[in-house]
Amino acid sequence: MRRIGVDKVLRPIGEYLKDAGYEVAELDTIDPEITADFDAIVISGLERDMFGIQDTTTKVPVIDATGMTPDEVLDEVKSRIERMR
Repeated sequence: MRRIGVDKVLRPIGEYLKDAGYEVAELDTIDPEITADFDAIVISGLERDMFGIQDTTTKVPVIDATGMTPDEVLDEVKSRIERMR
């Protein structure tokens, strides 16, 4: 099962991804040691600076869900995971 880290403020999107069959974990911060355990990470643009994404180097796709519907986030997660294979 694919594991997705989701910003805690995006709980409805996390639930949507769970319903789609993904294992979802809520994140308070993004730590490079933790991100290695995920297939993708979904963040809120509002939390982008708090997470320090611009300073974090990770091989895991980071998806900014700003302005996206849950269905659009799901499509992006699927697309990014496929590209990583």
